[in-house]
Amino acid sequence: MAESISVKHLARTLAALLIAILIPALTHAGESQFNIYYSGSEDLVLMRLLLDPSTHRVVNLDDAATAVYQDNLPPAGPGLEALKARVASGMGVVLILGRHTDPAALASLTNGAIKQTGTVDVARGAAHGQGLEHIAAVVNWAGPKADPLARNISWLSAVRVHERSLLDVKGAEVLVKTNPRDPVAPATPILVRMHSGKGTIYVLNEWLRNGDQSARIASMLTMLEGIEGAENYDFQRWPYFNWLLYGMSRAAAGVPLVAYGDWIASPVPNRAQVRILAAIVLAMFTLFVIAYVFVRRYSLRHPELLEHFYRSTLSAKPQPASLGAAAAAPATQTKAGMDTARGDPRWEIVGFHRPLSGFFYNYLLSLIIMIPLNFAVTFYIERNFVNPFLEARGAWAAVVQFMLIFFTLLDLGTSQAMVKYFAEYRLTDPARAITFAQFFIWFHAIAGMFQIAALGLAAAAWLPHTPVAYLAWFVVLHTLIQFPGFISIFFSLFRALQRFDYAQLLIVLTYVLNPVVQMICGVYMRQWGLMHPVFGEGMGVVFGFAIGGVIANLLMGLFCSIFYEKMGFNLVTIFLAHFDRATIKKSIVYGAKLTGGQLAVAISWGLVPVLMAMLLPDFLELNEIFLLTFAFSFGYLETGAYIFTTLMPSISESYSQAKMALTRRYLDQGLRWGIMVSSMLGGTFIAFSDVFIKGLLPPQFVRAATVMWLMHLWRLADFSTRLPDQVFQGVGRTGTFTWTALLEHVSRVVLTWYMLQWYGFEGVFFAFLISSILRSIVAWPLMGMLVAWPSLSIWQTLVNPALAALGNYVILRSFALAVWQGPGHAGSGWLVVLLSLIGSLPIYMFLSGLLGWDDASLAEFRDAAELVPAPFGAVARMAHRVVQLGSSVSPLHDRFPGNLVKEAATDAAALTALKAELH
Repeated sequence: MAESISVKHLARTLAALLIAILIPALTHAGESQFNIYYSGSEDLVLMRLLLDPSTHRVVNLDDAATAVYQDNLPPAGPGLEALKARVASGMGVVLILGRHTDPAALASLTNGAIKQTGTVDVARGAAHGQGLEHIAAVVNWAGPKADPLARNISWLSAVRVHERSLLDVKGAEVLVKTNPRDPVAPATPILVRMHSGKGTIYVLNEWLRNGDQSARIASMLTMLEGIEGAENYDFQRWPYFNWLLYGMSRAAAGVPLVAYGDWIASPVPNRAQVRILAAIVLAMFTLFVIAYVFVRRYSLRHPELLEHFYRSTLSAKPQPASLGAAAAAPATQTKAGMDTARGDPRWEIVGFHRPLSGFFYNYLLSLIIMIPLNFAVTFYIERNFVNPFLEARGAWAAVVQFMLIFFTLLDLGTSQAMVKYFAEYRLTDPARAITFAQFFIWFHAIAGMFQIAALGLAAAAWLPHTPVAYLAWFVVLHTLIQFPGFISIFFSLFRALQRFDYAQLLIVLTYVLNPVVQMICGVYMRQWGLMHPVFGEGMGVVFGFAIGGVIANLLMGLFCSIFYEKMGFNLVTIFLAHFDRATIKKSIVYGAKLTGGQLAVAISWGLVPVLMAMLLPDFLELNEIFLLTFAFSFGYLETGAYIFTTLMPSISESYSQAKMALTRRYLDQGLRWGIMVSSMLGGTFIAFSDVFIKGLLPPQFVRAATVMWLMHLWRLADFSTRLPDQVFQGVGRTGTFTWTALLEHVSRVVLTWYMLQWYGFEGVFFAFLISSILRSIVAWPLMGMLVAWPSLSIWQTLVNPALAALGNYVILRSFALAVWQGPGHAGSGWLVVLLSLIGSLPIYMFLSGLLGWDDASLAEFRDAAELVPAPFGAVARMAHRVVQLGSSVSPLHDRFPGNLVKEAATDAAALTALKAELH
């Protein structure tokens, strides 16, 4: 009853906070009718100005407060003279230059203050996109900081300018100009303001053309093909574009401006939308509270249900074919039907064959399915057709990065706590192990709703009045993705059970399901954005991906529940609430210590886009370029480092039982296989990285190729930190993990601040590289002194993998250079990428075998390969045969045997005898 009252009190408190948040709801300051005269080569600018209902178009220049000309300035003659007279009398002018602007008329209107001296353009055709990249220039605000156009617009988020004019400005104020790295003419004026008589003239030097959008609106397929005939289309999608036109038109006439966050046509949540959102999240939170109270009471009345984790069956338990570093208990009869419910019972035998088999299964899934699928879907299809917009991708990514801080803080490390204690107590107290899973579910269910309520509503009500107002909807939608908050329980449970085959199947399902659902929603919402210029298709497609993420998360929960039941587990048990205060305390205390380190990671990761936003112009596009290199290299680094994740429960198990020989053997073999797979795939990726970026991605992403080498260097340093991280977590030294994480990530934030100022965009990579090296220098000695050193074999663990990786790279790089036909030839690019991926496994394994394996390692690899399920089991066994072939003809065969093999086998046998079966 006390717990029920506490939850109800929490709900009332949250409701009061939400109401307090909603009091300063968004408002829109009404304006009286504002008359404009418009003359343009097309209606793009007019339609954007008319988004504000106070804007009224007039046909007579004399009736206008501001005249707007889009690439249609009247030539010298009576029309131009009439315009000059109206300006002198106080009318404002907004002039948008274009390819048809008359230079003489421009000079006459501005009394020689602004002269056009040339144009910056590229010819139409197949190479038009590549040509635009050669003339693209970053822009900077150069005017007064107190100017309304500076206070309301985040100019560091401005996209690059492409087609433009070259201007000679004397006697006018340059508000925006290109930066010193402009490849054509540095410091080209982009936005100029001048006064003529009583009037004010704004000149926007970005050629604007919307092209024919009717066919794209009518057909999604046509929309995905891109837009022909548009000019500076990136600028038109910029969230501040509409307000900039509004601001110039009003400021030219001397009319006070409505702030961006209050303007009726800004893409930010309005008052009614905030109230609707509040009602929804409050209702959802109330339902969760009611559900918890009911389940808690039911669980306390039925404590016997805690014993039913598995459904009952019958089978025998075979041994691995060879012990290697593992050990097998004698085959014993188990409960009825265990083989059908739990798969191969050898997973229940302690030894390195379990993490190695799970790791190799993950590697083959990555190599054969996940990496090619990721390349095809999220890189090629998504970036070429669904969402090719750098600024939209960078904005959404910045939100995801920054929000990780809050999600990590609210998680309180309970995810890792569940994995650790479930793995630890399943040996001796299965019922207690299950209570950690139950607490995880209910903690994340309630914390997830708190995230949605607090963060989502705060963003909707507050962000529109900040310099990052344009991100308000992105933050709101990203918080919704967290619903219902506990889907990751299935991944964590299989990790804790050391059933890495099941865990990897769920990961594959995620890789397939999420992109498909998100892209379907993204395409639909992109067309919606195209039809709603308040948001535009850039924001529309991001909305679609966010909505798709919510749908995919719910579908994933449904599929995981079905899959979980089919595997023989009792789904109802983990959703009950038998956990006691001791379980809560143990989870929170362990997780809170761990959270310090995890929060340091999240803070440094989340602050990177913040620092870029403060220091780098064009930071939205640059954030996407950085994340492109990050995502590209993610595949090989995380695939190789995954062995350390699979080892964490095993190390927790062996270290908690004081089996140090087995622990040291785990560390050595984990490091060896991590280096092998990371260097195998890493060398392969490096061999075709320029082919992939320049040959398979749109031209706007090509900048990534120039900094890709820096990302590869950081990945090398990053890999060196991964084993100590997992060891500290696995043995319960969360404080040590936290301090090493703080060292890396505090130094990363500090270094990023200075490196961005000293080296620009490349400084991000330097900061990441140096901070990871610092952590590795400290973490490895601490791991050796406080836990254990790997039973290291220098040749087997370090030299052999490095030499095999070098040979693999040389062969695949030569192949890439011989086959690729250059940019625009996607077919040859795909041929290089796919054949390099497929060929890397046998090439690397044969070279590694030639460099010499010992018999114990070959036997251990064979045991693990036999546990890899079909269809990848055949590939795993093929890889073993290739290594065995190379080693059989090598003079180095068995010259460098592993250490502590027999001692580790003895420790594993003792642990296997202690295992307690879950019922």
